[in-house]
Amino acid sequence: MESGFDKANFKYDSITDRYICPLGYELPFNWNGKHSDEEVIEQITENMRKQSNIYKQRGHIVEHPFGTIKRHWGYTYFLTRGLASVGTETNLICLVFNLKRMIKIIGVKELIRLLRGRTPLI
Repeated sequence: MESGFDKANFKYDSITDRYICPLGYELPFNWNGKHSDEEVIEQITENMRKQSNIYKQRGHIVEHPFGTIKRHWGYTYFLTRGLASVGTETNLICLVFNLKRMIKIIGVKELIRLLRGRTPLI
């Protein structure tokens, strides 16, 4: 499906050095071959190249929980609607992930012992 705003549909007026869009608006010709955010994009790309080992490490640490939650547990969409409700749902899923991980690392008895020693938040 082709958009009406395809490059072929723009007419160039060489007298005024402007393009005329399909809706009839005049657009000044100001193309220097770069995207308007090109400097920012280049800076981010350079930072990523310089710190590629940090980004690889982030992928190993941060992405694993999301992969587990989505693939192994099947949480590919939220059951609730609204920012507050979805935030609560996310927090509950992360709480369960962290509890399961703690149980696997230190065991149920040690987790209960540690939780009993805590003072209540409320």
